[in-house]
Amino acid sequence: MPLVTCVPGSFILTVFLLQWWQLPSYPPGLFLFLLSTACCAMVGAFAPRTRTFALALLLSVCGAVLALVCVTRAIEPDDPLILDLPEKGTRVLIEGKIAHAPEERRDQTLYVVQASTLRRGLTGSILPFDARILVTDRSLRIIHTKNSTVRVSGMLLAATPAWYKDYLRLQDIDATMPRVTVDLLQEGDPGIIGPVFAAMRTSVQSHIQQVFPEPGAALLAGLLTGMRQDMPGHLQEDFRTTGLTHIVAVSGSNITIILVLFSHLLFFLPLRWRFLPSVLGIVVFVIFVGGSASAVRAAIMGILGLLALQTGRQTQARLSILWTAFFMLLFNPLSLWFDAGFQLSFLAVLGLSELTPQLQRYMTRIPETFGLKETLIATLCAQIAAVPWVTFRFQQLSLIAPLSNLVIVPLVPYAMLAGFIGTVAGYVWIPLGKILGWPGYLLLQFMIGATSALAKIPYAALEIPAVSSAFIVVYYATLAGIVTIVRRRRRPLPAVEESLHILAPQLRQGAL
Repeated sequence: MPLVTCVPGSFILTVFLLQWWQLPSYPPGLFLFLLSTACCAMVGAFAPRTRTFALALLLSVCGAVLALVCVTRAIEPDDPLILDLPEKGTRVLIEGKIAHAPEERRDQTLYVVQASTLRRGLTGSILPFDARILVTDRSLRIIHTKNSTVRVSGMLLAATPAWYKDYLRLQDIDATMPRVTVDLLQEGDPGIIGPVFAAMRTSVQSHIQQVFPEPGAALLAGLLTGMRQDMPGHLQEDFRTTGLTHIVAVSGSNITIILVLFSHLLFFLPLRWRFLPSVLGIVVFVIFVGGSASAVRAAIMGILGLLALQTGRQTQARLSILWTAFFMLLFNPLSLWFDAGFQLSFLAVLGLSELTPQLQRYMTRIPETFGLKETLIATLCAQIAAVPWVTFRFQQLSLIAPLSNLVIVPLVPYAMLAGFIGTVAGYVWIPLGKILGWPGYLLLQFMIGATSALAKIPYAALEIPAVSSAFIVVYYATLAGIVTIVRRRRRPLPAVEESLHILAPQLRQGAL
């Protein structure tokens, strides 16, 4: 195994295995064993060829252990109040600072409060309290800014169900407080970047609502900004049933749609000339949606997928994906366990990198007009790679998802483009925005109608109580085996491949 593969691969494998051995601090004997083994490698106990390999392997394992130690608090907070919360919660009064920019929704505002003190009930003594609490304020009063000091009164609850608890662990949140009263004690400084992004999104959503009628406006806001809090509940349920939630969330699939959009717009250009405009489009989109961690991660993975298609070399693409995963997990190893977005982003990019060359061989009869072939292949790759894991994580299998994705996803880039043009024109004059956005309105209405119709088909989605881990392992192992066999059958012999490499410049110049 090459060294460039060993280091990130062993790090990721160690992080994966340590999810069954989570400790606030690991035994000193473990580090002594790793250190002594590394010393043996350095003094030559191993063969010269394997010395560097063994040392890199041990250092990457140590790095994985130390990275997990740094985030162990997010796995299990030390405060006994959090560990022993009763099912009905405890009435408390906490004080602390708002740690993140508030998330505004239609009927509530979400705050993440870094608590510093706690008082049980109204007469209990004030105790030091170090925990992060997700606070839900339904009063719709003044929205408090980041870094403001607040007093929160309400019921302290442990997070349920299990998948939601895992999501909060990833955000370093220890418990929740729904339906609270929030009082401002001291106004904080929210900074510059956050308010600018928030004002931009609010302005865009406002103009979308003025140009497009509901529920098309809510769908377009989800497509352009990844914010779906204004979407009606029944429409969100239809998107879940048909397996289309990914198009209205900032994820790897959302970035893929951006890439498909630029591929459609620049279909008349060679593939290599589309790379820079596509990357710039992704960067602008990330800034537009607020530069969240999920958006940045999805953007990096989308650019990697695009680079894999550009180079046409699976080996380089795999190394890029592997090292990207290494640096992301070095920053927060919990993403490998709990972050479904992280997992699905990598599956989507791996699907694009590994399956695209294989499917292209069997879809030669599909026309490439307006990027139809690329859209179909990208959709199928994402479905093949991600659907089993979605079923495993969320216990729901959408039987209609392959059909709904083939019908709806190809329309998404055009709806986004037309909706964006109408929204921008709305800044100049609202009637002009409505006129230029008319094609987008028709596409949005068709997408909503088609999604609702597909969701009403009997057995469109099935609730699956539990998917066996063995099934997931067998599925992806089988998929990897099929791809490997097909690729080897299509690969020329080494001598032929070397000859083609030598003759390539002459072939391009027409000398042969």
